Amino acid sequence: MNQLLTSSKRLQARASRRGSLLLISVFFVLIVASMGMVMLQMHTAQSRRQLQATDNKRALYIAEAGLSEAFFCLAQGRSGNVGSEEQPAQYANGVYWVQATPAEDDSVSLVSTGLCGTGRFALSLVLNRQVDQLGSLGFYAAGNLTVGQGAVIDGYDSSLGALSEQRDLQLAGDTTGSGARLSAGGDVSLEGTFGAPKKGSDPGTQIFGDVQPGPNGVVSQSADVTITGSTRPLAQQVSLPAVDPPENIELRDWQFGPQGGALPPGEARFEAAEIASGGVLHLEGPAVLVFDDLRFKDGARLRVDSSDGQVVVFVEEYLELAQGSWLENLDEDPTGFVLFANGTEWLDRDGDQIPDPPVVFDAEGQFFGYLYAPGSDIVLRSELHMIGGLAASSLTLEAGGHLTFDRALEHSEVTSASLPELVAWRIVELPDNDLVKIRRDPLRTLSNDGITPTPSAVASKDTHVKVKYFDAQGEVRDFSGLSSDFDWSEAQSVVGVIWDDDASIGDEGQEWFAPATLKKARVKKKPSKSSQGKAKKNGKHKDANEEGHGRKRRRRRRGHGGHDDNGRDHKD
Repeated sequence: MNQLLTSSKRLQARASRRGSLLLISVFFVLIVASMGMVMLQMHTAQSRRQLQATDNKRALYIAEAGLSEAFFCLAQGRSGNVGSEEQPAQYANGVYWVQATPAEDDSVSLVSTGLCGTGRFALSLVLNRQVDQLGSLGFYAAGNLTVGQGAVIDGYDSSLGALSEQRDLQLAGDTTGSGARLSAGGDVSLEGTFGAPKKGSDPGTQIFGDVQPGPNGVVSQSADVTITGSTRPLAQQVSLPAVDPPENIELRDWQFGPQGGALPPGEARFEAAEIASGGVLHLEGPAVLVFDDLRFKDGARLRVDSSDGQVVVFVEEYLELAQGSWLENLDEDPTGFVLFANGTEWLDRDGDQIPDPPVVFDAEGQFFGYLYAPGSDIVLRSELHMIGGLAASSLTLEAGGHLTFDRALEHSEVTSASLPELVAWRIVELPDNDLVKIRRDPLRTLSNDGITPTPSAVASKDTHVKVKYFDAQGEVRDFSGLSSDFDWSEAQSVVGVIWDDDASIGDEGQEWFAPATLKKARVKKKPSKSSQGKAKKNGKHKDANEEGHGRKRRRRRRGHGGHDDNGRDHKD
């Protein structure tokens, strides 16, 4: 009996021990399972975060792609709107849309929203549409700039109206009283009147605006020189690149005699042309004309009509506007006439054994336009009122001269059409949009709604275009309609375009725009060593003949003082 009781107790103890071990085992299994679930959840959350980060990065890249497409559209003259919230543009495995908002200062704000998977990103870019660095410098000399006694320098904005409407009638000297801009890569010398100014006498040299010397230059001035603006030096040296005419312009025979004639709109190249006294050369835009040698003698006139388009003239070797010649711009728009004088060599061109400069700019009248002469020293006479801008190797304004800068040149094409300029880039808040809020694949969401995204390359909202261009024969042509219907290969070069989102092209006040990407081939490459050697040789030749040059200019001045053959008075 005792043995049975003992065995029973032993069995109960063993069962008790087995239950305890099972309970412990279950406890450890639960712990391991819980840890596994925690690890699984952590891994899942980490995967989601990684996927979200990847999608956000992809959305960022897609938003950047949207900004790139909008930038390209702006460079073409379009509004910059690409796609829309209702019908985005598709790029890779995501979508985007860009909203462009123009400002009054000709800048544009672009906001691009990119979506990819669950990623969302919005970026903003602020651009200036076109900024011509040289045009914004006003009257610029790469070297030194000198202003003679009693000169008047002011400015205006041709986009706001005629010069006569912006003059300040309270001031003497027929001036606007503001807006002047003189700048140089070297020193600026400003001369006043002889002796100390007296009460009630000539007020001396007046500059109604800024005068900026080069980074290491200085402004020297007499006591009776008035400067109303800044004299702070330029932040950096500005070089004057050589500018070539467009390629493939047909060479034609000069069909006019010394009395000149009228050249119709179009592209053409001529070897040489000379307009004699009493002759008139009439140029009508849009036109791109190239001359190797162009001369206007005493009494000859250059007349420009840019009312229908810009007139651009390239003179490759020698430009002569002799004393007594006249300049006219019928439209009185400085942005409508650009004169490139590319000559650099001093050569005897009239057989008197004295080298002539590559540019003689002794004309009279009013010059509405921009003169670009990077290799020439320009001297402007007091009989010429230059309205617009200028860039040259050096610049001298004779006593009593008058310069008027046109601020509209800051945003117009001068040396070459420029790309939009970056002002600011930043990350912005996401828009309040259902497609943005729903954290699902946007392509799948749009598909469920029956919406097909537009391919990025054709997603610009500006689908209609009006184009003015030169064909292969140099004739002016026009096209108006869907951009997809225009054969761009027919355009030898584009004069201007107007884009619109409907068939009523230009009804919202859009202006003609010169696409920036079409003239990038104009800027010359760096000269070779051989050409640099030639340039140095020419430079030595110029130094050796400097005295002869001075004699020739003085002789030209003396020979034309007093009265001309027609009895007109000239200042000495």
